[in-house]
Amino acid sequence: MIPQLQELSGNIPAFKPDAIDYTGNNEKRQHAEQIIEEVCLRRATIVRESLDPAIQGVFDQFTQLENFRGCKTRYDRKHERLELSDGKSVINYNNVGSQSNYMFLHLSFFLGLHKYLKENPCTQVGTFLFIDQPSIPYYEASDDDKSTDKAKLLDAFSVINKFMQDVTTDDDGFQIILIEHAPTSYWTGEHALDYFVTKREFEGDQALVPYYVIEKKKAEKND
Repeated sequence: MIPQLQELSGNIPAFKPDAIDYTGNNEKRQHAEQIIEEVCLRRATIVRESLDPAIQGVFDQFTQLENFRGCKTRYDRKHERLELSDGKSVINYNNVGSQSNYMFLHLSFFLGLHKYLKENPCTQVGTFLFIDQPSIPYYEASDDDKSTDKAKLLDAFSVINKFMQDVTTDDDGFQIILIEHAPTSYWTGEHALDYFVTKREFEGDQALVPYYVIEKKKAEKND
């Protein structure tokens, strides 16, 4: 047993660990708590006074909201979600109806958030926004659609265009990347939007997986 203890003893580092700096640790802890307190205060006051109006400003631009015109948007910070109220009650709506209305809320939040960040720059957030298929609630958008679906989608595109017009007053490089199944007639011709540019159409041999990629993989497999 003694030789084993001697071997273990020989593996003990020669240096001794520094004494715990209780005073320094307490100072760091207090500093961290102060930062957290300041962040919570900012979220509850400054952000509420600036972010909520920015979101509301976008929401108020939509003209095709079903039964929710004039409502007030409220960002629930505890659950991190955007909610609606009638503006008269502290109670928010549990359900805002169609998927289309949720799409409008989705755009209101993210466009409003970037409008807020434009005025309150944050280096951790990129100067771009990726929007994937606002037409999803309408399944298949077409010029022959006799419902209100087309009007709602045109409304959404118009507000996105107005947002770009407002935030690109200087050369900060902000852009929106929009992936959409709707035909280009929704932002060209009689519905032309200044800030919409069709960069690529993925259809036919240039669909989601371009034909040349398939041919290349086939050739590699045969080799």
